[in-house]
Amino acid sequence: MIDKQYIDDIMDRVDLAEVVSGYGISLKARLLPSESILHYLQATPEYYGQATAAERFRKFTPSGTPVQEQVTDGGKMSYHTLWQKDRPLCFDYEMVCEKYDINLDSLTEEQVDGGMPKAEDEEAPF
Repeated sequence: MIDKQYIDDIMDRVDLAEVVSGYGISLKARLLPSESILHYLQATPEYYGQATAAERFRKFTPSGTPVQEQVTDGGKMSYHTLWQKDRPLCFDYEMVCEKYDINLDSLTEEQVDGGMPKAEDEEAPF
């Protein structure tokens, strides 16, 4: 069984490595390769599998801003956000929330202004 703190430590190291390597600074710490992290995630009971269809994801810089490409069309300059396609990993949402004590829900503007809806008022998303 994988410990929550262990996964948090791994993800912190990966995030730090991506940020630091993006600025050309080398780390002397030994980090787990992406393949090992993927294996650990896929070995958890919350893991359902990989999506059959690819999804579009925005590309981000190490600082967290979307990557944009400068495009000139007829003398007019504009920017387009770059995307990448990948097949996302699927997890049991409720198990993840319960096991790691996190809330992945986001609030709409109506919910913030008018309060949270009651659970019995919510409809299933499918």
